[in-house]
Amino acid sequence: MPNIDKGSMGEYHRAEEYLYFNRLVGRRTAARREVLGCLGCQWLRPLAEGEELPVLYLYQLNDCTNLTRGAVYSIMRQLTDAGAVTCELEDIDVEVEGHLPRNLYSPSDTVHGKALMDKLQMPPACDL
Repeated sequence: MPNIDKGSMGEYHRAEEYLYFNRLVGRRTAARREVLGCLGCQWLRPLAEGEELPVLYLYQLNDCTNLTRGAVYSIMRQLTDAGAVTCELEDIDVEVEGHLPRNLYSPSDTVHGKALMDKLQMPPACDL
């Protein structure tokens, strides 16, 4: 069963607390909590429904938040640098697909990646 936070996602997020207390991020931010809430919704819901864990594109997280692409990218870069998230470039034929390769994000198979997944929470209102 997914971890559902009954309180306000703006005040507290267990995954951010883990990142902060393990010195993987320098400070707590509302923007990071918003992205972590989206990660929780995007990754925990499919797992709870018995589906495979999806890889995410940046635009999916952008659609889920009220943040700019740059802000979401910066937060995902922090999570990648911390070893909690893996970022791989999409393997496509640009001429066939008609767009440049996108970054694909998934939880890392590391101590920090496993802890992130354990501590992610689905926001009370997850409409995705």
